[in-house]
Amino acid sequence: MNISMNASMKKAISRYIQGKDHNKPHLLKQAFAQHATLSMQVKTENISFPSNTRGLAAISQLLVSDFNKQYENIYTYCITDTFREADLNLSCSWLVVMTEKATGKVRLGFGDYHWSFTHSGPHLLADRLEIIIDAMNVLDEEAKEPFLVWAEALPYPYLSLRELLSNSPAHVALEALEAKLLVKKK
Repeated sequence: MNISMNASMKKAISRYIQGKDHNKPHLLKQAFAQHATLSMQVKTENISFPSNTRGLAAISQLLVSDFNKQYENIYTYCITDTFREADLNLSCSWLVVMTEKATGKVRLGFGDYHWSFTHSGPHLLADRLEIIIDAMNVLDEEAKEPFLVWAEALPYPYLSLRELLSNSPAHVALEALEAKLLVKKK
């Protein structure tokens, strides 16, 4: 797969995803500037976050430490067909598959990332991230195994729409994501 994006941005975003998904808050130092800001626009009642968070320590606490207290088996993907890069900004759609620790239920969420970067020596670090959560579906128990097997087999953490939809489990939640992404791709 050809990922056409700035290598330094790619490294920062990859470190964010690895840190969040694998409960490694120390990796966010390679993703965010100390003074970074996070804004969240949540369009669903199935998950909640504060609308604004300031500073690397607070962002790491919220998106890694606190998040991993509630969820496990986390797979976050950036959809490469939706990348929009301009100067020090990058936007893309994302998908997450994960399970609730308390119930074992699988969640399927999607939305958009809007990143803004700043120079930090020879590297770029995010100084602003806006996360838009369009949907966070809580799926039935019988969806758990097929969705986790599917998520494990996908290219991580960057994939194309074709790769995302290839061999995907049949589910209305994925149909809504596909509809959104096909509109964005045009």
